[in-house]
Amino acid sequence: MDILTIALHCFQAEPFLMRRPNINGSDEFVGFIPDLLSRLSERIGVPYRVGSDHGITLVSDGKYGGKTPDGRWNGMIGELTVGVS
Repeated sequence: MDILTIALHCFQAEPFLMRRPNINGSDEFVGFIPDLLSRLSERIGVPYRVGSDHGITLVSDGKYGGKTPDGRWNGMIGELTVGVS
């Protein structure tokens, strides 16, 4: 069966998305968003993996997005417009 790959760019915000160390010493994401993805996968019957390394990527500047004085976008919208997300 094909694996659905989902790339997410998110913000850490309790209870939606939190990062915590796991028993292997690396970080894992927990909260509503990872739980929702898991339940959706079970419901539609399609396995998934989230993104590349650990899957969920945090928005680099921690902003939702707004226009800068030079007319570009920052935040999550900026990452979408330049192809990072």
